[in-house]
Amino acid sequence: MKNFILFCLFIFFQFTFSQFPEGFETTVPPVGWTTFAGANGLGTSQNWQVSNISNSGAQSAYVRYENVSGGLAQDWLVTSQFTPTSSTNLLTFMQRQSYTTNYGSVYKVFVSTGTQTTHADFALVDTQIDTDFTYYYTIKEIDLSAYVGIPIYVAFVLEQDDGDNWLIDDVALTSVPTCDPPTALAVSSLAQTSATVSWMPSGSQTGYNFRLYEGGDASTMPIIELLGMSGSLVDTGSFLVGLANSSQHYFTIELVCGADTSAAEGISFFTPAALIIPNPVYLEEFSAFPGISWTEAIGEFTAGPTGTVSDWQSDLYTNQGTNISAKINMYFSNQNHWLITPDFDLSTISYSLNFDVAVTEWNLTTPSSMGSDDSVNLLVSSDYGSTWTSIYTWDTSNTPSNTGDNVTIDLTPYSGIVRFALLAPDGVINNIEDYDFFVDNFNINSSELSVVSSNTLSTKSYPNPITDYFNISTKEIVEEVTVFNILGKQLMIFKPNLKEFNLNMESFLRGNYFINIKSENKTETLRVIKK
Repeated sequence: MKNFILFCLFIFFQFTFSQFPEGFETTVPPVGWTTFAGANGLGTSQNWQVSNISNSGAQSAYVRYENVSGGLAQDWLVTSQFTPTSSTNLLTFMQRQSYTTNYGSVYKVFVSTGTQTTHADFALVDTQIDTDFTYYYTIKEIDLSAYVGIPIYVAFVLEQDDGDNWLIDDVALTSVPTCDPPTALAVSSLAQTSATVSWMPSGSQTGYNFRLYEGGDASTMPIIELLGMSGSLVDTGSFLVGLANSSQHYFTIELVCGADTSAAEGISFFTPAALIIPNPVYLEEFSAFPGISWTEAIGEFTAGPTGTVSDWQSDLYTNQGTNISAKINMYFSNQNHWLITPDFDLSTISYSLNFDVAVTEWNLTTPSSMGSDDSVNLLVSSDYGSTWTSIYTWDTSNTPSNTGDNVTIDLTPYSGIVRFALLAPDGVINNIEDYDFFVDNFNINSSELSVVSSNTLSTKSYPNPITDYFNISTKEIVEEVTVFNILGKQLMIFKPNLKEFNLNMESFLRGNYFINIKSENKTETLRVIKK
C-alpha cells in the first residue's frame, strides 16, 4: 500500500510540474493543454497556433487578430491542471504584440478551480491592454499564491475585433520574489537635462537595477540601463543627466537581494523646456494655453506640484472683449491648482516681473470678492521646483478689481535660474462666492524697460489699446520717447520737448509695444497694445 501511495504521488508531481517550463517547441496547444473560442462563439476563423517568432528556442504560441461582427472575438489557450505550492506560485511568461498601434485589444488571464473548458468556471486574475506591453518580448508575472495547494487551470485569452496579435513563450512556474520592491519613489530637482530620483529601499537589497525610458511607460527599449548597481552612492537617490529637455521620461528601479530581484517600481516625469533668457523682454499672453513651455499640475503647497493637468484654462480676460488670458474658476473647496512657467535665466542683468490680474463673478463682468479662505499665490523656485517661496498673495484683503489690476514685482533678488508658478488653493471652506481669477500679459523686463520705475513722470496716457495715436501727458517736459517691440528691438525715437503730445503709431503692426519716456532726470516705460 505504501509503495502504491508513493507511486501515485510521484505520478501526481510529474503531471503537476512536467508542463513547466513550456516553450511551445512541439505544438500548440501542447499535450494536456486545450484551445477554444469564447462563450459568444465569435472569432472561430483564428485560433492559437505555432509561431516561429520566439523569445527562446524556435517556436512560441500565437493568436492572430480577426474582424468579427456583433461583439468581440475571444480565443482561449488553457493549460493542463497543476497545483501551485508555497515555493512555486509565481506564473511567468514572455509576451509581445505585433504592432505599435493601439488597436484596442484586451489580454486576459483567468484561473479555474473547476473544469478546463467551462467558461463560467474561470475567474479573471489579470487584464492588460495594448499600451501595457509592446512589440518585443517582455516578461509578465502573475502571483498565484492565493491558489497554493489547489489544482487549477490557467487560461490566456485574447479579446479583440480587428485588433493586435498576442505571442507568448517560456511559460514557467517559479517562486514569488522575497525581495520587496522600493517605495516612495519621488522626482525632484527637475532641470532641462537632469533629474534626481529618490526612494525608500527595503533594507535587504545588495544592489539595484535602473532603467530609463523615453515616454510615459516601459513599453520601449530603455535609453539608460544600469544593472547590478551597488554601494552607498545609490542608496538614497539617483541623479539622471544628459536627458532631452521638454520630454517625458519613465524611470524604473528593481532591488536585487542576492539571487532574487524585486518587482520593478516606476515613476514618470517631464523635463522642462530649455532656459529662457529675457533679452530684454519676455511676454506670455496665453493666446496658446497654457502658454509656450508652461505646464499645469495639482497639489498642496507643502507637497509641491504633481501631474500635468489642472483647472486653469483659457478664457477672455474679465469675460469680455477679445483678449485671451489664463483663468481659474474658484467655487469648490480643497482644490489646489498650479500654472507653472518655464525656467528663466536672470543672471545677466536686473529684471522685473509685470502682469495683469482681475476677478469677476463666474462667467460675468461684475465684481466679486474671493472666498474667506481662498487665495492665489505667486510662487518662485530657485532649485527647479524642489522648493517654492510665495512672493505675492491675493485673498479677501486685496481681491483684484473686475476691470483688472497691474502688478509689478522686483526680481533683483533673483540672479540665477528661477521658475515661477501661480498656485490657486480653494480652501477647506466651501464658500458661496463663485468667481473667475484671471492672469494675463506675464511679462519679464530688463531694468531699462521696467513698466514701473521708482522715479516716474506720473504719466497719463490714452487710449490703450490704440488704433492710430497714443496720447501722452506728463508734469515735466518730455525730452525723448523710444518705442520698442516685445523683443526689445528699438523701432522709433521721438523728441517732442513737450508736456503733452500725440505719438503716431498708425503704421505699426498689431501687437504689444513698450514706450520709454524720458525727461531730464526721470523715466517711465508704458506697455501699449496696438489693435
